[in-house]
Amino acid sequence: MRQSGYETWHEGKLGNTAREIHKRFDHSKYLEDDKCRTSGEHGKQCVDDAIVFLKSRQTDKPFFMYLAFEGPHDPRVAAEHYLQQYDRARIPLPKNFLPSIRSTTGK
Repeated sequence: MRQSGYETWHEGKLGNTAREIHKRFDHSKYLEDDKCRTSGEHGKQCVDDAIVFLKSRQTDKPFFMYLAFEGPHDPRVAAEHYLQQYDRARIPLPKNFLPSIRSTTGK
């Protein structure tokens, strides 16, 4: 994309191990996976940084943006202000709901 005249942006989790490809982006940043996953605000850092890029990017050419969000992966943590919005005891869960991926892998 960059070779075709696009300004390119990548931000994402470290689990995306194609680092040689990511070096080809004009802008490339990795998230601190564990910190982001346990912050209670999945995606916030990635989205906030993307907004800054969109507001400051070069406007004389097109752009390509690749975001690799850290969620939804265990641990699934929500900030307290989200938890207070709902009575979790009254939310029906699907029959195939598992509290953790570990429920299927035994790890």
